Amino acid sequence: DLAKVAAAAQNAYGSEVITATEAIDKFGMAVRTGMFESSELAESLGTQVGMAAELGISFDELLANISTYTKTTGDARSATTGFGGVMMAFAKETGKGETALKKVNMSYDQLRSMLQDQGLQATLFQMKDAFAANGVEMTEFFGKSQAVKNIMGVLGTQGENYKTILDDMSTSAGFTADVFDVLSQTPGFKIEQSINNIKLAFQDIGDIIMPTVTKIIQGLSNAIKWFTNLDQSTKNWALAIAGILALAGPLISFIGF
Repeated sequence: DLAKVAAAAQNAYGSEVITATEAIDKFGMAVRTGMFESSELAESLGTQVGMAAELGISFDELLANISTYTKTTGDARSATTGFGGVMMAFAKETGKGETALKKVNMSYDQLRSMLQDQGLQATLFQMKDAFAANGVEMTEFFGKSQAVKNIMGVLGTQGENYKTILDDMSTSAGFTADVFDVLSQTPGFKIEQSINNIKLAFQDIGDIIMPTVTKIIQGLSNAIKWFTNLDQSTKNWALAIAGILALAGPLISFIGF
């Protein structure tokens, strides 16, 4: 899951913008502040990262939005879909959207500049204030239901959490390393590590004795082939001799007794 997140972030934003370690730390912080399974978001995150990067929405902003949304829903997939709807509202100009923006003295170009300069969160809060001041519903701009749900989820009762979570993203450095350090001290982890060490030890032993075992097996295989190729009379003599040798030990012990 972490590998998928790191790859998606670097493919979208570039390794010179965000390192794999930074991407994993930020993802870990989102998991901590949100309410969802990490695997669930890792599976769906890649579908949105590319457009976010194109619109100038940072990885921090993306994760903060999704994490905030899940605090009331616990559903990372719907949060990701809703975030995609919000981005589409910014990316695709519509007559309805343009009309709504004119009512609040804004334009698509202004919104995109705000996204680039101030970030998604600041842009959404400014839109909220501007729309409220002019008596215009945000739904007039964010037409799709998924986008509307996202906006209501992050700007409503979770508004303060939204700001806090975005701030937390800037302090995520070393988060994953710290978590793994704590995990490594738990009894369950230590037991699992011990079991893995035993497996590795047996694997090493196997590598050492395997050549000898292979030779023994090969020798037995050759002996069986040799015996199989004998004529029946010789086989009978060989079996008789083998039987006598097998009985010799017990007979000698018995006679000695």
